[in-house]
Amino acid sequence: MPLIDGFKGLACLVIVLHHLVAYGPLSDAVMPALPDVLTWLFEYGRMAVQVFLVVSGYLMARQLSQLARQERQTSWFQLVQKRYTRLAIPFVLALLFGVALSSELHWLTGEDAFESIASWPQWIAHVFLLQTWLHQPAIAAGAWYVAIDFQLYALMAGVFCLCQRHRSETQTLWMKPDADPRSLIALVVSWVLVLTLVALVYFNRHPFYDASALYFMGAYGLGMLARWFSTRPKALVWVAGLALLIVFALWFDFRWRLVVAGVTALVLCGESLISEATYGFLLKLRLSGLGKISYSVFLVHFPICMAFNTVWPLFVAGDSVLGNGLGLLAALIASVGMGYVFWRWVESQVPQWLNQSGEWLKALPVPR
Repeated sequence: MPLIDGFKGLACLVIVLHHLVAYGPLSDAVMPALPDVLTWLFEYGRMAVQVFLVVSGYLMARQLSQLARQERQTSWFQLVQKRYTRLAIPFVLALLFGVALSSELHWLTGEDAFESIASWPQWIAHVFLLQTWLHQPAIAAGAWYVAIDFQLYALMAGVFCLCQRHRSETQTLWMKPDADPRSLIALVVSWVLVLTLVALVYFNRHPFYDASALYFMGAYGLGMLARWFSTRPKALVWVAGLALLIVFALWFDFRWRLVVAGVTALVLCGESLISEATYGFLLKLRLSGLGKISYSVFLVHFPICMAFNTVWPLFVAGDSVLGNGLGLLAALIASVGMGYVFWRWVESQVPQWLNQSGEWLKALPVPR
C-alpha cells in the first residue's frame, strides 16, 4: 500500500525534524538562516502525529473487516496481546538502547544527553504502556504515542468483540451477517461514528483527556470511517458524508490538527482509485520504503538526535550556520539509518522470536 506507506514516511520525517528543532543547540545556531522553516517545524511539526493516528485507524478497520468474515468468535485478549507484543517489545528495546547511549555519552562528555530513567515505577509504567495514565515522566519524546496507539487499538477491538457477541446472541433477521448493510461491520461502524463525533466535539477540545484514547479517537475514527466508507457501494456519497462530518467538526471548533487528520482521511478514501502511474511515482520518492520502517525510526530517533546535539557542538563552532546545519542533516540521516537497522534486526524479528519462545515452552518437560 504505497500511499499509506508514503504518508507514514513523510510524517516520520516531519516528526524527526520537529524533535531536532525542539531539542538541543544545533537548531538554535541554524535559526537565523532559516527562521520561517524552523519555526514552522517547531510549531506545527508535531501535527504529523495526526497522520499516524488516521493511518492506524484505517489499517485497524481493514483488520476488523477481515475478522468479520470469520465465523468463530474473536478473542479480545488475543487481539490485544498481539498488538501489545507488536508495540511493546520494540519499544522497550528502543528505551534500553536510549539508556545505553545516554550512559555512554555521559561517560565520554560528562553531560546527560537526555532524561534518564528516574525510578523502577517509571520503568514499569513504560513497559506496560501505562505512563500516560499513571502520569509518569516520559523517558523519550514520543513515548506517549505508543501508549495511546495501544489504548485506541484495545478500545476498538473491544467494541468489535462486544458487537460480535451481541450479534451472535441476537437471532433476529436484521442482525444476520448476510443482511447488507445491516451486518456486523455496520453495527461496528455505528459505534465508531458515535465515538468519533463525541471525541471531535468534546474530548479532543479538552486537554484534561489527552492521556486517554478518547482525546485522539477523532483522528483514529476518521481513519476507520475512511476505510469503510470508501469501500462501500456508492462510495462517493459516503465519502461526501465523511467530508461533511469533518467540516462540521471544524465549524464547531477549528483546529489545525483536525485539518491534518481530515485531509489525510479524505486522501486515503481514494487509495483504491490510485493509478499504477501514481503508485510508481510514490515508490520513486522512496517515502514508501521509509514508511515501512517508520515505527523503528520513530522509536530510535530521539536518543540519536540528542546524541548529535551533545557531541556535534564539541567539534563545530556554536555560531556556524553551515556546520550546525550539517549536524542536523547528519542527525536526520543517522536516525533513518539506525531506524532501518532496528527494523531489520529487532522489529521485523519480533514474530519469529515469539514463535521460537512458544516452541521452547512447548518443549519443556511437564511434571506429572
